[in-house]
Amino acid sequence: MLTKRSFLSLILFLFLPILLFPYTVRSGDILKIEVVGYPELLRDCPVDIEGFISFPYIGRLKVEGKTIEEITGRVKEGLSDVLSNPEVIVSISKLAPRNVYISGAINEVVDLGFQDVTLSKLISMIELNLDDIDLSSVKVIKKNKTLVIDLSGILIGEKPLEDPLIEEGDQIILPKKSIKNYVKILGAVQRPGIYRYEENMKLLDLVAQSGGFKENRSEELSIQRGNSVKKYSVSEILSGKDVKLLPGDVVYVPESKEKFAYILGAVVRPGSYTFLKNEEITLRNLIAKSGGFLEEPKYLEKIIITRNGSEVAAYDPEEVLSGKIDEFLEIGDVVYVKEFENLEVHVLGAVKKPGVFQVSPKEKVDLREIIAKAGGLSKDIEEIDSITISRKGEIIRLDPGEIFLNGKLFAILPGDIVQVKEYIPKKAYILGFVKHPGLYYFEKNEKFSLRNLISKAGGFIDENKVRMVKVVGKEEKTYMIQEVLEKDIDLEDSAFVYVEPAKEKYVYVVGLVSKPGYISFLPEEKMTLSRALAKAGDVPSDMMERVEAIVIVHEDNSTEKYDPQIIFNKTQDPILKTGDLVIVKEMEEKYVYVVGPVSKPGYISFLPEEKMTLSKALAKAGGILPDKLRYVKDIKVIHEDSSSEVFSPEDAFSENKDFILKKGDLVVVEEVEEKYAYIVGNDLQKRGKIVLDPEEPLTLLTVLKKAGIEDFDLLESVKVMSEGKILLVDPKKLLTEDWPLKNGDTIMVKILEGTRIYFTGDVTGYVFFDPEEKPTLDRAIAKIGKIEEKYINSLRILRKNGSTMTLNEVVSIPLMDGDVVEVDLKEEVRVYIGGFVKNPGLVVFQPDEKPSLKKAISKAGGYMEDDETVADEIVLMRNSERKVFDVEIIKSGRADILLKDGDYINVTQRPLRYAFALGEGLKNGKIVFKDEEEFNVKTLLGKAGGLNEKASKEIEVIMPDGEIKKVSFDDVLKDGGPELENGAVVLVPEETKNFVYIVGEVKQPGAYRIKGDVNLLQVISWAGGLSDWAQKTKILLRRNGREMELDINDLSKVEKTKIMPGDVVYIPPLETNKVYVLGEVKTPGIVGIDKFSTVFDTIMKAGGFTKDAVYSNIFLFKEGSEENVVTCDLSGFIKGKGPSVNPKVAPGDVIYVPRSPFVKVSEVLPVVRDVLGIISTSKDIMGW
Repeated sequence: MLTKRSFLSLILFLFLPILLFPYTVRSGDILKIEVVGYPELLRDCPVDIEGFISFPYIGRLKVEGKTIEEITGRVKEGLSDVLSNPEVIVSISKLAPRNVYISGAINEVVDLGFQDVTLSKLISMIELNLDDIDLSSVKVIKKNKTLVIDLSGILIGEKPLEDPLIEEGDQIILPKKSIKNYVKILGAVQRPGIYRYEENMKLLDLVAQSGGFKENRSEELSIQRGNSVKKYSVSEILSGKDVKLLPGDVVYVPESKEKFAYILGAVVRPGSYTFLKNEEITLRNLIAKSGGFLEEPKYLEKIIITRNGSEVAAYDPEEVLSGKIDEFLEIGDVVYVKEFENLEVHVLGAVKKPGVFQVSPKEKVDLREIIAKAGGLSKDIEEIDSITISRKGEIIRLDPGEIFLNGKLFAILPGDIVQVKEYIPKKAYILGFVKHPGLYYFEKNEKFSLRNLISKAGGFIDENKVRMVKVVGKEEKTYMIQEVLEKDIDLEDSAFVYVEPAKEKYVYVVGLVSKPGYISFLPEEKMTLSRALAKAGDVPSDMMERVEAIVIVHEDNSTEKYDPQIIFNKTQDPILKTGDLVIVKEMEEKYVYVVGPVSKPGYISFLPEEKMTLSKALAKAGGILPDKLRYVKDIKVIHEDSSSEVFSPEDAFSENKDFILKKGDLVVVEEVEEKYAYIVGNDLQKRGKIVLDPEEPLTLLTVLKKAGIEDFDLLESVKVMSEGKILLVDPKKLLTEDWPLKNGDTIMVKILEGTRIYFTGDVTGYVFFDPEEKPTLDRAIAKIGKIEEKYINSLRILRKNGSTMTLNEVVSIPLMDGDVVEVDLKEEVRVYIGGFVKNPGLVVFQPDEKPSLKKAISKAGGYMEDDETVADEIVLMRNSERKVFDVEIIKSGRADILLKDGDYINVTQRPLRYAFALGEGLKNGKIVFKDEEEFNVKTLLGKAGGLNEKASKEIEVIMPDGEIKKVSFDDVLKDGGPELENGAVVLVPEETKNFVYIVGEVKQPGAYRIKGDVNLLQVISWAGGLSDWAQKTKILLRRNGREMELDINDLSKVEKTKIMPGDVVYIPPLETNKVYVLGEVKTPGIVGIDKFSTVFDTIMKAGGFTKDAVYSNIFLFKEGSEENVVTCDLSGFIKGKGPSVNPKVAPGDVIYVPRSPFVKVSEVLPVVRDVLGIISTSKDIMGW
C-alpha cells in the first residue's frame, strides 16, 4: 500500500510534466470550453472513446492528440460561422488516468501521469516488502508481448540489465517467493528473511546464509512445517546433530528470555509472535496479534492449544471472542484455529439467484431463509412442483404449499443440496372427430384425464357418430364411446389420442374458401366438388381471380388438378371420395408498400410473373410528385427483418442499377427538411415566408435576394430577430459579409426612397432607378437581368392607376414608380426518364425545343444495348394516368407524343428468347433470338454455326417440361423444325448416339455422354443428385417409347438398372409438400408449403402462435431427423427490431414451438418421436 508521504510524492512526480511540456488531449479527458460573453455556451466536454467532443453550433470535433492551443483555434474557427470574432477559452477540467496494473505480491492500480517511468523506478515509488518478492522473475505484460525481467540486483544497488519503459495499460506481476522453492528464518539471526531452498539443504546452511546466530539467541529454536511445530536444541545442532530442511520450512530462533507462541489455521496472519517482557501471553492477545479470525466465529469449529506436542485444551471461538474465556499460554505453545470442513449449501432450480451459500452447524437456518438468500422463488407458488433436499445420499421431498403457505419449518444443514423444481405441465395431443384438435397442456391442479382432454378440445363433433377412441402412450389402448363417457380414464404425459368417427361420407376442404375444414355429406347426397365447395362457403367473389388451381388429394396420395375457371363455370364437376382433401390453392401474393411524396402511396401489388423491382414499385405508385422532385433526399427500402438500404433518386429510377424488392418491403421516399425565414418591410416585392431550395444556404443574403432585394445600396436598415434577440446589420457590410439564420428567423428591412419597378409572373424581383435615371421598360428588363428576349412570350404592364398595357416585344416606353411588369415566358419542359436507357434522370427541353417522347429518349442517351435483353414498352405517367407505347412504333417514327412538364417516363425491358445448343455435333452454348428471328431449330443451328462433321443427323429437342421431340436434319432444312420454348435444349450428338438425358428435379439436368456400362444411380450422381423438391420415391425411365417406374429407395435395383443410349430419366417433383407443426400453435398438425415457405410462414399457416408460445427458441427438425436440428429465434422478426433465424422449410420437416425459453432439444425429442411415429401409422386414418 502507498503511504501518505509516498502518495504525495508520486502525485507531484506524475503531474509536474504538465507544467513543462505541451499536453496533447487524450480519450477520457474532460475539457472546459468557455465563450466570452455567451454564458449559455459554457460546457464541460468529455472526450469520448473515439477522441471526439460535442459542442453547440460545431457538432462533433476531433480533439484527441491535439494541444489546448490547437483545440482553441478549431473551436474558434467553428463558431465563426455563427458568432462574430468569438473569444474562446479551453482548459482541462479533468485528466484521464494513465493506469498500469500491479498484481501478485500486491494488487494496485497506479496512475503514471505523464512522466516516462521505468520498471525499477515504478517499484521504488511503491511501498513494498521486497523480501517477499521474487525479483528475479518480474513479468511485464504489454499489448503484444510478455517480458520477464530480473531485478534482483537492485537489492545490492546494481543497475538492472533490462529496465523497460512502462506504458499505459501495462500489467506488472510481482511474484511472491514460492514456498516450494524457499525457506524462511526469523528471530535472533543477523539477516532474517526468505532464502532459496537448495537440494539437501540443512539447518546450519540456512543459519550461515542468514549471517549466523545473534548473541542474544535462545538455547532452543523451532521449525514450523505445515501445521506442526517441532523444537530443537541449538547446542546439539552446533555439536553435529544438524537437521535436514524441506521447502517451505519456517525456522524461528527466539531471543533469550523472549516470550513467544505460535498461531496457525483460520487467522489473518498465521505464524510466530513475540510478547514484551511485561506483556501477558494470553490466547486473546495472540489472536489479536495475528489479525483476528478469517471467518465469522460461527464458521469456526474450535481453538486447540498444543503444548510440547500434546493437546492441552480446546475452546469455542465465540466464547473466546466474547471474552468469556481467555487462557494463559506458555512460551512455545501452538494455537490452532480450526474451521468446519463443509459449510456449503447448494440452492438450484426455480430461484432468482441460484448458487452456493454457507451455513454453520451452530446456527438454525430454515428452508425459507436459504431460498430468500437465493433471491426467492422465480415462479409463483402454483408453478412450483416440489422442493427436494439431497442430504447424505437421502432424498427428502417437500410440498412447496406446506412450506410457503402453511408455514411448515424445515431446518437446513451444511452439505444439503436444495432443488426447487418448476412444474412442467403435462400435455397430450388429440386429433380426429373433435371440434378443436391439437396439443393441450394441463396445469398442476388439473386432472390429467381423457375426459378433460376431450373437453379442452371442445368435445366431440357429434357424440353419436364416434366409433372409438384410441389412446397411444407406452402402449396403445382402444376405448368405446360408452366407456369414455362413463369412466374418467387417466392419461400418460405426451399421450396421443385419436377420435375415430363412424364411417360416413366426408371430405376436407382447405385453402381460399369462406369456411374451410371438415365437410360431411348425407348418405343419399352426391359427393361432387361443386357441392363440397358450396358447403365450405365457396370462394369469395373478390378472391376468385387469386385461385391458382383446385387440387384433389385422395387417400392413396394420388392427385387430380383442375383449372379453377372450369370448376367455377361448372364445365366439369368431379365426383369425390370419402376422405378426399380438396385444396383451393391461392396464388402467391407479391406486394410492397410505398410512402412519401408519390401520386398513389400505399399498398402496391405485383402479378405472380411480374418482377418486383424498386423502379417498378415507384412507377406503380404514380411516380414522385413533380413539385416534390427536387426535394427528394433519398429513397429508403426497409425489409421485414428491419434491415434497410438507401438509394439516390437516380439509382432508384435506373433499370441498369435496378434493385430487386422482397415481399412486404416498405419503400420510403424521404424529403429534405424545409428551410425558411420571414421578411417584412416597405416596398418589398415578396414579403412574409420565404422558402429556400434544398441546396440554398439559410443565410441573410440568400433570403434578401429571394425577396427580390438585389441592390443593397437601397437598404436604409436591416434587423434580424432570432430567438427573441435582435441583431442590427449594417447594410454596407452586406457586400462582403453574410450572416447565418435559423429556421423561422424574421428579417426587418427599410428601403430608401426612389423609383422601383416590380416584376412578377415567370420572373420575380424589382429594379431601382435613381431620381436622375429615366425609368423605361427596356432598361428595367436589362436591370432585372434574368430574361432572354427570345424566351419572352408576352409582357403586361400594370399601372398604379389601374390601367394595363400588353406587349409582345420589348420596347422603350417610360415607366413610373410602382409599375408592375408581368412577364409570361415560354415554358421550359422538365421530364424524368428512367428504366432501360443509357443515362436515366431529368431531361430538360428549352422553350424553343419540341418536347417529344422520341427526343426525350435520345436526350437520355438512347436505349441500352444488351445481347440478351431489349427495350419492351415505354410507360408514360402523367398525373394519375398511365399510357403504354410500343418501343418499335416510337423508334420507327410512326408515332410520337408531345410531353408535358412533370411527366415521368419508364422504359421497360424484357429478355430475348433463348435456347441451349448442346452435343458434340455443334458449338455448345446459350443461343439468344432477336424478335424478328424465327424461334425454331433451323434458326438455332444457323446461329450456332451449323453442324460439324461428327454430327448425327438425328436431332433431339428437349422441352423444359421433359418432353422430347425427335427430328431429322433433313426435316429441319425443309420446314425449320419444331417451335422452341424458352430454356429448351437442342441436342445434336455424335453419330454414335451415346447419350442419356436426365430432367426434372435434379440439381444439374441435361444430356450426359455414356461410356461403357453405366447404371441409373451413376446418372443421377452425374446430375448432382436429387433436389430438395424431388419426389423421394419415384423415378421414370423412358426407353423406345416405353416407360418404367422405379423406387429410388430400392438402391440395389436402381444400381442394377443399366442405362442405354437415348434413355430419358425423369425425376418428378413432389405433388404434396407437407411440414409437421407441433407445440404452441393454434392448430397443430400438417401444413402445406411451397419452395419459398419459411419457419414463420409455416407457423402462421398453423393458426399462428398461442399466448404461451416462446418466439426465441423454436426447434426445426430437418426431414424429421434428430441429428439435424436448427434452433430458430423469431423474436427480432416479430417485434421488428433486428435480424432473426428464419430459415426455409422443406418437405418432411418438423417444427416444434415450446412454451418455455429454457426447453432443451432433449426434452422435446420424446414428443417429436412419438408424434412422428403416430402420424406415420395414422396416414390411412387421417387421409394425409
